[in-house]
Amino acid sequence: MSMRILRGLSLCLQKQSVSPIDSKDNLKGYHNQIGEFLFLVFCIFYRKVTMKIAAFNVKNLGMKKVNNDIILKNLIKIVSRYSLVVMQEVQDPTGNAMNKFLTELNKYGKNKSHPFEMLSSDPIGRNSHKEQFVFFYRHDEIDVIDYYQYEEENEDVLAREPFIVRFECPNTVVKNLVLIPVHIDPDDAENELEALDDVVEDARRTLETDNIMILGDFNADGRYLNNETREALSISSAPYYWLIDEDADTTTGANDHTYDRIVVYGDEMYDAVVANSAKPFNFQKAYKLGKKMVRLFTCKHSYYNVVHFSTMLSSQGFLTCLHSGSIHQ
Repeated sequence: MSMRILRGLSLCLQKQSVSPIDSKDNLKGYHNQIGEFLFLVFCIFYRKVTMKIAAFNVKNLGMKKVNNDIILKNLIKIVSRYSLVVMQEVQDPTGNAMNKFLTELNKYGKNKSHPFEMLSSDPIGRNSHKEQFVFFYRHDEIDVIDYYQYEEENEDVLAREPFIVRFECPNTVVKNLVLIPVHIDPDDAENELEALDDVVEDARRTLETDNIMILGDFNADGRYLNNETREALSISSAPYYWLIDEDADTTTGANDHTYDRIVVYGDEMYDAVVANSAKPFNFQKAYKLGKKMVRLFTCKHSYYNVVHFSTMLSSQGFLTCLHSGSIHQ
């Protein structure tokens, strides 16, 4: 049976003059030809694909910055690199700024056919300075299953309690994924980071999964947190895994601190992450932006963590031969 299938595939490829499928250029061409199709072969070729996740901290992100054409253009390019992005330090209580950003985002490139949807927390914070966590995710890859605003039961340790979201990811090794975005107060980094173990336990009970990723601005380096203190944290030992290298620079300032982090819970979650994929993306260098432009992103805090970072969840796909001669995943 398997030999007949392989011969059938060979004839299909010869008939359509299909070049080797391991060529990225060929694959791109094939995708452009997809029309009528006939599945002739299934589960013959294995290919690993990935879902990219990122977090990005933009100082005081609201309508003023969304109305800046240069900032808007670069934010759209950054977010479009990923399947799922959580934005931090958003200040948009009416939702107008993020709705405008979403509209413009979905006009860009492949986003027209693979659009993003958005989920925002309410404004969070102890005083008048309140922030929001806002998720942008590609709806054809990811669905929101559940979410809730974490609230501490006793002590008020966390200045900005996480907005916790459970996603369904049908194409990845882990089918359900919980993201816990954080923006840690630099003046109380040790206590806030220690409290994250309780946050994770609450998420495990509430959302009934162990596939958990904590990501965001940990302020976990430099004068805010030394190595000895960090290593003593509850979330610094099994079953937690820190994915960002200790020598990674997640700033665009003069220092090279690793303020931003990704931490996953459990072996299953750790194994689902593509090895060595968690690292900063320096948009300043990638887009050749000057310091003046970077300051537009970061306001007056030149040391602020504006390099976002990403990780990739591995997923399995099968290639199929189509009637039109295309290769469709």
